[in-house]
Amino acid sequence: MTAVFARLANGLFAAAGAASAAQFPAFYQQYLQHLSGRLAQARDDLAPVIQDAQARGLSVSDYLDRAATEGGELTGTLVAGYRSTYQAFERLQAAHQALTDAGPLDRPLALARHLDMQIVEGTLHGFAPALPLTVEGGGYALAGLLLGLLAVWTLERPALAVRRRRHVRRLRRQTADAASRIAPLGPAEGTRREPRLLPARTPAAESALDPGQAAPAQHTTHTPRDASAKTPTLNARQEKTRT
Repeated sequence: MTAVFARLANGLFAAAGAASAAQFPAFYQQYLQHLSGRLAQARDDLAPVIQDAQARGLSVSDYLDRAATEGGELTGTLVAGYRSTYQAFERLQAAHQALTDAGPLDRPLALARHLDMQIVEGTLHGFAPALPLTVEGGGYALAGLLLGLLAVWTLERPALAVRRRRHVRRLRRQTADAASRIAPLGPAEGTRREPRLLPARTPAAESALDPGQAAPAQHTTHTPRDASAKTPTLNARQEKTRT
């Protein structure tokens, strides 16, 4: 069951990564459009200042500094507003130039360097997903798929390590329980075994212990009778016959 969930998570993360990355080219173009609109608005707000500075042969920064020095309180407030607008204009112009000149592989890094959250919110508010029918869209989809698999692999590693440690502890506990059940009961710890004397080994005891071992046969020695003992009787019979 765990393997099924792991494969499902891998598929979901891979699909989500591919689908999200495939929309990057469309998001990039719409972000650039919103950036161009903000840049055009800032240029329009600074148009009088830019024209007056060019007429006097001054840069916008020098023109605003002189205006702040020569003018009164009202002029100082207007100059502060124009200065803030001009700083935003320079930032937007640099971002627009960098995003326009970036190639397909450099666009994610260029966008990360010049990201404006207000423009991001405006882009996401009116974002329209597009099908990745271009080579660029397919490449970003493949990159997103790999990133999704990498993300789920990174998230799975701590969980796999914890599960592996639990499995090892459970196996050790089961092994210890099994060993305690099959271990022979020995003397209590701290007791001393008394020596035991073995009975002496006798032939009777050995024959009782080993019935297959028979006692050695007793051979009867027959002593031949002395032939000379029969001789007197034979001689007496011969003398009787003669008489």
